[in-house]
Amino acid sequence: MRNTNAHAENRSFGTGSIYGNQMGQGRPASLIGLALYSPLFSEGAVSPTSGRTRVVFEANSGLTKIVSTSRILEVLDYPETRAAIARALGNK
Repeated sequence: MRNTNAHAENRSFGTGSIYGNQMGQGRPASLIGLALYSPLFSEGAVSPTSGRTRVVFEANSGLTKIVSTSRILEVLDYPETRAAIARALGNK
């Protein structure tokens, strides 16, 4: 199927959305997991005269701790989780 709207990169947002180029090529959007945290990389610049750290540079380490969707679905299927969801929604 070809995207005839040359200005639309994303046809819709949410489940089933197609993300791709302006020719309509792409794949359905889907959740692959949730990011828990991305640790920072810190490096201090030390003064050669005093030996003291004068400034600390922080940057993204490029590493990320994630939880996969299969694990999320597994946890949602636990009887305890289902009961907690039912209580939260007011369903006994």
